[in-house]
Amino acid sequence: MLYLYRKEGDYMIKDNKEIYMKKIGNRIKYIRENQNMTQEELAKKCGYSSRSTINKIELGINDVPYSKINNIAQALNVNPVDIFNWESNETICEEIKLCEQIQKAYGKDAFELLSTYLTLNNDGKQAAITMLQGLSTNDNFKS
Repeated sequence: MLYLYRKEGDYMIKDNKEIYMKKIGNRIKYIRENQNMTQEELAKKCGYSSRSTINKIELGINDVPYSKINNIAQALNVNPVDIFNWESNETICEEIKLCEQIQKAYGKDAFELLSTYLTLNNDGKQAAITMLQGLSTNDNFKS
């Protein structure tokens, strides 16, 4: 988990863990949707009583123990590694450094924007860019 790669302040540890949880959740959602499976169907296959647990996992709200990752991977017919979609430690550390620099230079809002952006797949990233470009041309949203 990302919080193991950094040993600085608790604040960054929490933010890094949140980034990691969102990435895992987005990956599960991406795989589930590509299989045309609902949250409810996945919840049943994993032994959860309702879809809300899957929803919270996909949103990055709930941390998922490894045993449940195995259950989810089995239910989705994928290898657990596919859910983690591991990046090298070097890549993760570079993302963390970039987030820290952006937070220092531009503040918490910019950090949160980038953190959320990093959790998206390629289609989501392109949609976010398009949406932000649209907002930036609207006089009602300019500062």
